[in-house]
Amino acid sequence: MPTPTKPSEREPIPLRSPLEPHPLLHPITSGSLAIVKGHQEPAGLILERRFTADLVLFGGAVGVSIDRGTEQLIPIGLVILAPPCSYLEKQWAFRRRVYWLNWQQQITEAYPAGRRAEILISRLSDHFSVEQIQPLSDRILAKLVGVSPAEVALARDPDWALQA
Repeated sequence: MPTPTKPSEREPIPLRSPLEPHPLLHPITSGSLAIVKGHQEPAGLILERRFTADLVLFGGAVGVSIDRGTEQLIPIGLVILAPPCSYLEKQWAFRRRVYWLNWQQQITEAYPAGRRAEILISRLSDHFSVEQIQPLSDRILAKLVGVSPAEVALARDPDWALQA
């Protein structure tokens, strides 16, 4: 009969290394069209490229030609990728993706850096809980609207400027 082991004697559970690509990255960069869906909570993806990032929220299409340069994938919430069931669902998914691309472009062109970071944090707060947004790095969020990570940190905690 095997002897029970203490929790400290058990082998550690291997976690996915931050250097390993996310399992959903290959289907997205290979051109397999899918729709971002969630499981009982809001869900979305941040597709990071070398200098920029795209925000794709629930219902948006991924696996399109612009996604081939994606280097890292950051899920927000429990993300499920599903193939479109019909032509209309496919069209709707493309519209949702274009909507968020246009939103990012308009914010980037129309506002100064500090305001862009504030708008981004506000918009993410409209869609996700604080627990879902908190783990996202300032660097990743900064790439979404073309600001420095310090601007995002300031937008997350406006009292930080008073403490400095």
